[in-house]
Amino acid sequence: MTDTQIDAFLAVVQFGSFTKAAESLFISEPALSRSILLLEKELGCTLIERKRGGRLQALTPAGKQFVQIADRWKILVTESKKLTDSEDADLLRIAAVESFNSYVLPSVYRQCMERKPELHLLIDTLHTQEIYKQIAHGLYDLAFVSSTSDAKNLEFTDIFHEKVVLICPAGMLPSGPVHPTQLDPQQEILSVWAADYQAWGQFWFGSDSRSRLYLRTLNKIEQFILHFKMWSFMPVSIAHSLAGQFPIELHEITSGPPDRICYAVQNRTFHHSASEELIDLVREAVKDMDGIRLSS
Repeated sequence: MTDTQIDAFLAVVQFGSFTKAAESLFISEPALSRSILLLEKELGCTLIERKRGGRLQALTPAGKQFVQIADRWKILVTESKKLTDSEDADLLRIAAVESFNSYVLPSVYRQCMERKPELHLLIDTLHTQEIYKQIAHGLYDLAFVSSTSDAKNLEFTDIFHEKVVLICPAGMLPSGPVHPTQLDPQQEILSVWAADYQAWGQFWFGSDSRSRLYLRTLNKIEQFILHFKMWSFMPVSIAHSLAGQFPIELHEITSGPPDRICYAVQNRTFHHSASEELIDLVREAVKDMDGIRLSS
């Protein structure tokens, strides 16, 4: 019997649906079904009566009794984790999407290491959905993303909001704010963070407009902007970083997209003792940046 199997069983009980339970755990429905079948095989009894459509028909009498056992199991796992907390307290495992890890967080990591020399950091860059899954499974202690999830075992902290601006080669556009109707969509560079403003982009440029370039990484985006004289929408934290290193200028956007939000993500059942201090360091790092406001 494993924690994964217990989580699968309790999720089905909570949501009354194999489909919704799988979504809450960020696994496929077949994987969830296999976990429960393995649990039933180990226990030697059927816990759940199934019916078509991935819905829970009913708990068997054994299943009803096992709910209490599973709840106690989760309590024991949580208490056991506290026993090893002192051993793991010197390692903080962090994940973030690329746009935060590359442009906002490096100075935060440096300050954290200077202030807490006893703390070791494990830092990884992942896509948002993978981050949700890894935090939910306890493989990372803290993460930074720009969207939230309805998963019950994830806890989100709204840290700051930042404006989205246009960046382009210096002198490419007249000075001052830019209206979307002034722009050629084919000269846009779409990048990995751009899903945050997809609806806004479709409103102004249409769902059938095609950019010449879509980047799955922000690494070296300045080379495409400068060489091909292209433009891109960027959160202001990234824009300031690029403009400080290359002949790139920023323009505010008239009727622009909504602000991007930075969220910290933690597992609801366990908080690393150093997580809140690192979140405070993020606030400290961005509080004086133009175009960024701290969340209340």
